[in-house]
Amino acid sequence: MLLRFRFSNFRSFREEQELSLVAASALRESQHTVVAHPSKTKEGVLPVAAIYGANASGKTNVIRALWFTSSVVADSFRGWKPDQPIRIGGTILGARRHICAFFKSHDDHYGVLLPFIQDGFSSGEKAVHIVNPTRRDEHVQRLNAAGIDVAAGQKNGQLELLEWADVHLQGGTFDADRTRKLIAGIRRHARDQGFRRVRFVTHMEWAVERHVGVDGLLEYEARANLVPSEDPVICAYELANFGGDVVVDIMRTHPMIIIGGILQENPFFVPPEEFLRERHGFDSAVPR
Repeated sequence: MLLRFRFSNFRSFREEQELSLVAASALRESQHTVVAHPSKTKEGVLPVAAIYGANASGKTNVIRALWFTSSVVADSFRGWKPDQPIRIGGTILGARRHICAFFKSHDDHYGVLLPFIQDGFSSGEKAVHIVNPTRRDEHVQRLNAAGIDVAAGQKNGQLELLEWADVHLQGGTFDADRTRKLIAGIRRHARDQGFRRVRFVTHMEWAVERHVGVDGLLEYEARANLVPSEDPVICAYELANFGGDVVVDIMRTHPMIIIGGILQENPFFVPPEEFLRERHGFDSAVPR
């Protein structure tokens, strides 16, 4: 049970901050908002807390601090290495790990992503690839040709090779909430298997195949930025399948971008709360 969480010198916070779930005196007698503390103290504990404030006030960084601490506690015995670099596109990936990657051809695609995939296998990390079903055989051939034993990786659980129908288009339709839950389940399963990190690569043409619509795709991509994750997520877009106006909006939903084979911070990125408010006219600061 978490009572108080204190942290300092983390991202935008220099001085010590505290998130307290101890009930204020005015609430301690409430049977609906307070649960009993298992110790002998008389402190009541709130079952839920909200973090609110102005844009850029640090709300997300509080969640990041909680996530960082929980990952240390959960994974340190497995060989946790917070400073292990993730190399891709000619540079080292920083804390922002939601990436849109634009490619002109399949050769372009694999030329950039295969070294990233190989590095993950060498580091003992899990790989989850969600691929176009018509390109599955080619994908397997490309991995094998790069020295990645696909059959062995699937057998030992290090490689999970999925198709759109397994995740984004399960049941033949796209449902954003269902997809987020499936991705979260994949992450939990990987941790249960003992993997410290998951490297995701997704072929994004599913949005074109089933006429998901630009709005559904963009909202899904924007909301992926609301909850931080250590796992790198590469959303691979074949430029021939998306119009220029859509590509610009896709850029706005990713803090990192690979274009021309080079990874860089995305100057067009719009924070998710602002992006969603622009499109829908409401405050979307709290993840759904």
